[in-house]
Amino acid sequence: GASIHGRPIVLDLNTCCFARDEEGIALKGTCALNVTGSLFSYSPWGGRPMYEDWAERELEERRWPRRAFLVRTNRAVFHARVGALVTVADGGEEAGALIRALRFSYRRDGAFSASFDLEEA
Repeated sequence: GASIHGRPIVLDLNTCCFARDEEGIALKGTCALNVTGSLFSYSPWGGRPMYEDWAERELEERRWPRRAFLVRTNRAVFHARVGALVTVADGGEEAGALIRALRFSYRRDGAFSASFDLEEA
């Protein structure tokens, strides 16, 4: 009596979906970006095909440029996690950021080091 429930995900090659940001085009001109994804579902997501929803989400994520930060510290911040939101304060300016990657390193003859790749949220 085993069964599998959920949306079927299939490898769908050579499928295209074009998304446009008319407001961004009016402000800054056209910039074509080819973003590839090959695993899609034939089930509708939010009342439309998954590839259309995926293309719109990718466009929204890349719509406006975001600042990136590299933060290094010698503090043992083992509670940090990829995907966590943090606040970066530099001078008098504060910015919310998302941890995209982290690296912990130890050296036999040096101090502990933690490096974080952050992207403005």
